[in-house]
Amino acid sequence: MDLHYAIPLTVVGIGCLILFTAPFHGRTRHAPRSVRTVFLLAGPIGVAWSAIGFYLLLHPADRKTHISLVLDHIKYNLAGMLLGIFLTLLLNPEFYRLMRDEIRLGLTKRWSEPRAATRQG
Repeated sequence: MDLHYAIPLTVVGIGCLILFTAPFHGRTRHAPRSVRTVFLLAGPIGVAWSAIGFYLLLHPADRKTHISLVLDHIKYNLAGMLLGIFLTLLLNPEFYRLMRDEIRLGLTKRWSEPRAATRQG
């Protein structure tokens, strides 16, 4: 198994699992529905892309069979769908509004906390 192919498949698979579970966690639970839907769509598609990639990586002798060629085409179609989904996320103004609000809340929360005393006397 070539690690140059296995590492991106692993990173995308784990990243998409995290994206799939992100709408159920605290910070993104209050995100707009369109952003949460994009996260939910990207999760299974990325995991399927990774699974097909690992199958093709672990079975190199079958590269000339019909099923291998079909899986290769499905993998490219899934990659195109995933790129399209991420493009819709980047073109969505609600995503940038969510990021801006997260940054503003993080800075406000950090500045409003009282500073801890370095020495107690």
